[in-house]
This record gives sequence, structure tokens and C-alpha cells, in this order.
Amino acid sequence: ILRLFQYETLGTTLSSHLMQVGTGEGKSMILGACSVILGLLGFRVRCVCYSSYLSQRDHGSFKELFSAFGVDRAITYSMITDYSKDLVAAKGDICKLTLDLVRGKSLPKRQVAKSSRSSRALSTSQHDQTALVSRDAPTAMDIKVDSSHLSLSSDVEDVLLVDEIDVLFGAEFYGQTYNRVAWLESKGARALLIKIWEHRADMNNTHNLVRMVKASAEYTALLKEFPAWANFLKTELVCMCSDLKRFEEPRYVYNAEMDRIGYKVMDEYCYDIVWGYRTAFAYLKHSPRQDSKSLSRALNLRVSCGQFAYACNMKPACILGVSGTVEVVDDYEWNAMGKYGISSYSLLPSVYGPSHFRFLNQTGSNAITVCNSVDDHHIAITDEVKQVVRQRRAAIVFIRDEDQLDSYVSASFDTDVTRAGILRETQTSIEKEHVIKKAATSGQVTLTTAIFGRGTDFVCKDDELLAAGGVHVVQTFVSASLSEERQIQGRTARQGQNGTYCMVLEGADLKRFGVDPVASLSKPPRELYDDLKCAIRKRCQETHGQRDNLLSAAKLRDTLTHEYFESLLNGEADKAKVQLQKLHAELNALRIARRGPQAGGRVHFSGVLMSDYVDDWTVIPYQNDTRGEYVGAGEYPSNMLAFPNSIRSTFDSVAVDAGTRVTIYSKPNFEGQVLWDKVGPAIIVNVLYQHSARYSGQLHRTWSERLQSIFPPEVREFSGTDMHAWDTGSLVIQDGEAIPQKLKDLVPEYAHLSNPTY
Repeated sequence: ILRLFQYETLGTTLSSHLMQVGTGEGKSMILGACSVILGLLGFRVRCVCYSSYLSQRDHGSFKELFSAFGVDRAITYSMITDYSKDLVAAKGDICKLTLDLVRGKSLPKRQVAKSSRSSRALSTSQHDQTALVSRDAPTAMDIKVDSSHLSLSSDVEDVLLVDEIDVLFGAEFYGQTYNRVAWLESKGARALLIKIWEHRADMNNTHNLVRMVKASAEYTALLKEFPAWANFLKTELVCMCSDLKRFEEPRYVYNAEMDRIGYKVMDEYCYDIVWGYRTAFAYLKHSPRQDSKSLSRALNLRVSCGQFAYACNMKPACILGVSGTVEVVDDYEWNAMGKYGISSYSLLPSVYGPSHFRFLNQTGSNAITVCNSVDDHHIAITDEVKQVVRQRRAAIVFIRDEDQLDSYVSASFDTDVTRAGILRETQTSIEKEHVIKKAATSGQVTLTTAIFGRGTDFVCKDDELLAAGGVHVVQTFVSASLSEERQIQGRTARQGQNGTYCMVLEGADLKRFGVDPVASLSKPPRELYDDLKCAIRKRCQETHGQRDNLLSAAKLRDTLTHEYFESLLNGEADKAKVQLQKLHAELNALRIARRGPQAGGRVHFSGVLMSDYVDDWTVIPYQNDTRGEYVGAGEYPSNMLAFPNSIRSTFDSVAVDAGTRVTIYSKPNFEGQVLWDKVGPAIIVNVLYQHSARYSGQLHRTWSERLQSIFPPEVREFSGTDMHAWDTGSLVIQDGEAIPQKLKDLVPEYAHLSNPTY
């Protein structure tokens, strides 16, 4: 604890710091004790974790201690997402203000409260109530935070304690956003969603479905209900029809007893998550009655209020974190942590002496087994488990996700495995605790998913098991990161006990990471493991550029959200309306980008010229790079938001897929002159290059296959006007148009489309 506070440094500065603590060696105790000390010093403490189950568990362990020291009201344990939720709520109720704006109600102007320790609200998520710092709360002593813009003498400051801090700066949160959505009760919206559900047989042709529903009495009634928001309703209709096509994604569970839909959040299913309009259609599928409360709650109009970037809104005075995997955190994540003042870390030696963890040096088991097929993989897992059970040991098998877990359970080859304890995200906390407590007992087999490889305490108090060699962990997949792998390894050989670990891998999994599964069969375990670690590091490095892009986009949406939020708080309704429209345009572009361009409904915009080869002047259609982007079916009020990379690189060409129609307008919001209206397949190149000696002959020559079949010379043309002037306009992309029959016959990706043909 003193080391985490950097007690040996001179002065009275409390700096951000990170400490590595071995798995099972007291991270929770360290954070609990730090919370007490910081609370006594007058700080407001927020201890966050990626898991609701672990956060509640740890708070339950220490709440009596917090009360005994009189600091329970200054300490909050929660998930990382709840921390962001409370930061937003402290500023105001963006959802209520947005609903007032849409309903045409007047917006109250912000009341600026005086700063006072007695009036600063603290969230207590574990109690679902609001607590206030008491008037006689202790004030911060002589400790000052290392931050030039903070002063502890005038107010209580926050210290953020983080359990498994690498998760906070990993891909799950860094570059992601906390999203706020207001649900506008509307009989018209309910009727419209039911109307769309009744036409679910047409879900695969979004364009035709939108066109049909636009002509319905239900849509007309909704427009009359909210006449000032016609453009917004038009966009939402497209979202509804698009979400119908994918309403079973991502995977959800329906709890019939609760009549609730739940989506996976880290290690559990959350029933308060809404996934666009997909959740409404899921309720229409499952709810037994049209008047059920859950269904009524879901069948409302979805008004996105904004997206707050996790990376932009964390501004505590100090961050102190613990993790079991500091040594394997990569440079990218260290750079991210450095932006928050975390530039140093400590390694806490084990109080239990040398580790008795065995992997590559174990006897009696193969360290790494590689299998040729899914069936062979299942058989090898079962054989490994049977061998462990015969030794009266315990086996904990980690499988990548629930789909693969279900696949293995349904194909088990031995009754010992089918009777295994199964630890799932869908279980209640009590059910999870029951499986976890039994896991480290003699002869027990536990099957679980990768998420429980982090933070789950499989405590072993079974002398027979320890004498036989301890818990044996079987990992059945290649981890996405070395941190994840290290955490799974840490579920055994805890607190100085004996324990072993092995990998049973499918060859196809190795191949996805660029490791030759055939060559791996002849390699010694240590050499193969080195290859795997190199492959994992390389894969992580390949994602850094994508994560930077996600972060940049998240920051843009965060800025737009805060600008809109400020206008709401200041009572500036007209300004807020304009900003909300701008925010929705960005969010709509994001939804379409995430959905991804599909054959028969995609357009490739580029800042260079379309051809069948790549150089500094040209690009191949549908082989995107940093000079352009794919855009899918949808309505885009601003070209600058729809294809910004192309515009930054000087917008000079478009490839329109077969079955796709593109209409480009000269002004934003689908106004002005129609500059180009084309049904694909089509390619257009800026007229500026019509007489270019370097390019002019490229457009109409014979291209290589498949490009020649998809875009024959007769569908390639130069634009009628300079395309650089198209930057400031808007566009509509529609799918469902007719496609050439020969394309369905020649190109597999078009064969499944239900579009009419010619």
C-alpha cells in the first residue's frame, strides 16, 4: 500500500502509479485499504472494475470496514461504465432535456451551484441512492495532487482506483463511448414498429421495406405527431428497417420469468442494455402479450442524446491501479496511460515465495496440443480432462465464448465432462459463486468462457487436490493478447500452491494468427509457444491503427455531444436543435459504417482514381485504404461526414456496386441540384483527369477479373463537373436495385441476393 502511494518520494505529492500484484495475492485487499486511507484523508474515492460481479463482491467484503472508519459515504465501488454514467449525470440530465427539446418544451437555464463539500453528490451505485458528503467530513490534509489545475483546499477531489487497469486502457474501453439514449413515448412510434415487424418477411431488402413503410398510414401519423423533426424521423425509419434485418445480433438472452432481453457486458448479461431498435423487435418476437410492460417500454422512439468517450471524460485528480499483468502491457497501452499521468509502476514480490506454476516444464501432460479438426479438438480436450480427473485433481477448461462452449458441451465424449460445472455469463451471482467455490475441489471439472479467466478466485482449500498436484487449467484457444493469456494462467498455482496449465488448440485457430498448424506439430513446446507469443504481439500491433481511428472518431462524437449538452444546459433550444441534427448525422454515419458495406448495397469513395492496380494515383475498387472509405446504404446529410478521408485526399472517384443507387446533392440535407444519380454497377472519375496522359487511357481499357465482370468499360465514365465541388453536399445510398443476371452467375457474393435481375 505504501509502495502504491510511493511513500519513499520526497515532498507531499500524490502521483498516479501502477502496481503489479500476483493473481490471488491481495489486489482487492490493497484497493480496500487504499480506499480507507484516502477516505480518511478527505478524498472522494471511486474504485472501478470491469466486472459488476467482482465489484459487488469486493464492496461486500469491505463495507463493514468502511463503515467502521466512517468513510463509507466517501467510497464508491462500481463498474467502469457506471463511473462514466455518474460523471455525465453530475453535469445534468441530458435525456430529459433532449425529450423536452423534441416535445417543444422550454428549456430551463442552468443554475450554477456554489462549490461546497456539503453539497457535492456522491454516487453509490451499489445502493441505488444518492449520498452526500457530510458537513463534518475530514478535509484533505497537507497532501496535494500533482495537477496544476486542481486545488484540494477548496473542494473534495476524486481519486480513481482501478482493478485490472490494463482493461481500462485496452480495446474494451479506450476508444469506446458511453452512449445516452432517450426513449420518447409515442403511440405513433409503437404502431410504426409493429407495422415494420409485420413485414419482417421483407427484412432482407431494406430499401424496398423503407419505401413501403414510408407510404404507410402509420408513418404519416408519426410525421404529424412530430412535424418539426421530419428529417430525424426519416433517418430513424431507415434505422428501424436496418435493425429488423439484424435484430438477433448481437447474441441476446430472453428471460421469460422477467420478460426481459439481456445483452452480454463483460462477464454477465445486462437487462438494462438496449441495442437500437433490435431490442424492440426481439421483444416483439418473445413477449407473450402485446400489453406487457417490457414490450411497451421497448416500442418507443429512440432519440440518441450523445456519446461520451471514456478516454475524454476521466479527469480524476489521481489514478492508482493494480493489475496482475503489468509486465505484458504493450507500448501502445503504456502510451495511453501516460496521457493520464501514469508513467511508473512497481512489481510486488510474492509473499508466498517461488512460484509452483508448471507449463512448459510439466510432466505427465502435453504442454501444447494442436488438433486438425473441431472433432479432434473436442476429443483432445476430453482426454486431457479425463486424465486429470483420474489423478483426483481439478480441471478448469477455458473456452473462447459461449457459442464454442455450447458446441463442446453438446459434443462431449465422456460423462465426466457432461456432468461438469459450467460457469456462464447468463448465470446469477449466486449461481456463479456456487460453481466457482466447487471448481478447485478434487475430481471436479469446470467449463467456462475466457472472460472468467480474469479476476475469478478459484480458491483451493482441498488438501487431497493440493497433494495430487493442484488445479489444472486447460486453455482451448489462442488469446487475443498476452495479458488475457497471463490472466488465465493465473487461475492456478495461486498463493504458492502447486498447479499446472496446458493449451489444447485447433489448427485453424493457429492459422488465423499466421502460425502454420502443420509445421507446429513437429516443434518442441517452447519453440511453438515462442511462435504463438510473437503472433499475438503482431496481431495486437496490427490493431493499433484501428484503435487510433476509433479514438479519433470517439473524440469527435464526444465534442459534438458536449457542445449539444452545453446548449441544452444554457436553455438555447434553437442552437441545440442544429447541434442535435449534426450529432445525429455523425451517429448515423457511424451506425452504417459499423454495419459494414454489403454486396448489393455499397459504395467506395476515394481521393484517388479507380483502376485495377494500386499506386500513388490509383486504388482498386473495394480495396479500401486511408485515402477513401466504404459507405453502405443510408441517408447522409453531409458528405464531409460520410466520406471524410476521400475529401481530405481530394475527392476524385466513386465505385458504385451492382444493385446500389447513389444520389448526390449539391447542398447538405438533400437540398440543391442533383449532381449525380446513378444505379450501379458504375464507376465515375473526376473530369479533371479526362485528358491526363497518365490516367485517361486507364478508365476504358480491359481490367483484370473480377473487376472486368463487375465493372465492364461501358459502366465507367468521367464526371460532368469537377467532383471537388461535391464535397459540401449530401447523398443517399439505396440498395435493392436490379443487378445483371450474369453477375449472380459469375460472382459468388451476388448469388444470394434477392434483387431483381436483368
